[in-house]
This record gives sequence, structure tokens and C-alpha cells, in this order.
Amino acid sequence: MRIIKELDADNIKKFRHTFIQGQDNKNYKILTFKLYDIETGPEFPKFEVNVQQVKEDWTFDRLIVPHYCRFISKEAALDYHRVLLDKFDEILGLKSLQPQHHKESEADKH
Repeated sequence: MRIIKELDADNIKKFRHTFIQGQDNKNYKILTFKLYDIETGPEFPKFEVNVQQVKEDWTFDRLIVPHYCRFISKEAALDYHRVLLDKFDEILGLKSLQPQHHKESEADKH
């Protein structure tokens, strides 16, 4: 995974908006935002982190379901955004498109 760019939040509800390329060479964005404009009870999640697959021009293609998580605190949502950046390929189970070269075993040599 490599980070392509981090956008400034373009409205008050978005906290982080990161465009990345997974090791499968597809483009994704990780978006962390506030769910509601109104105050909700403390038992309701207020923030969401989701992963979207995007096209070459970085426009929305599809939501990677079921990979979205909701959080009660903004700090927990931002922490999870960082975790996704650190372990994106592993968390989403993305495989590299690079061909796998295997070593010849001793049995293959004979």
C-alpha cells in the first residue's frame, strides 16, 4: 500500500480523506467523518471510517462492504484511520499482483 495524497477536509463533517493504492494496484480512499449534524444519545455511534474503491480519476466506484466501522468517539475513529493506513493490505486481505517466484527445492533439481 502506498499513500497517494491526503486531502484537506472540505467540510466540517469530514476529518480525514486519504487516497491510497493497495498492493493489488487498485485505488482506494479511506474516509473518516461525522455521521450526523444533530446531537445523538451517548449510546449511538457518531463517527464512521469507511473504505471506498475509486476509479482512476479518484471518483467513487464502490464501497468495500463490509469494511466500514462506526465509533462513539472522534479519537477512536481517527485512531482506526491510522491503523488502516499502517495495515491496509493486511486488514482488507489484498494480494499483490506481482508474480510469485518459488525457489527450486532439491527434489526439483533432480
